Amino acid sequence: YRKTLALDSTNLASVIWIGYSLIKMHKYDEAIRVLKRTKRKSAMQPGLTVAIAYAQNGETSKAREELEGLKRDANGAIDPIFLARLYVSLHEYDSAFTYIEKAYDTKTLNLMSLNNDSFFDPVRNMPRFKAILRKLNFI
Repeated sequence: YRKTLALDSTNLASVIWIGYSLIKMHKYDEAIRVLKRTKRKSAMQPGLTVAIAYAQNGETSKAREELEGLKRDANGAIDPIFLARLYVSLHEYDSAFTYIEKAYDTKTLNLMSLNNDSFFDPVRNMPRFKAILRKLNFI
């Protein structure tokens, strides 16, 4: 992804995946820096990833600030799976399941990766998560 950004610094997918990779490596400050450079130039997705980085770094008030700003700016047009990732990162599992179920109801494309998305590891063994995986025929 870094090579792609060297060629095109506005490539949103590369920025987001670099952000996710840095979060998974626990390099939250670097993830936030990379993502915030792009946040103003594009849709809400980088902002949600910034919020996840804040949440996983224990900065829940900053994560909530990002979330509130995104909800206000997006007028409800946020993919529920991305919101579920954030709520898992905030350890608000009931809210996360609400959005996972909404993603199922709306058949969002990003639901395809639910079974192997590591952001859902904290809830993976919970009965509600397994029930959704069964509904999707993933297990």
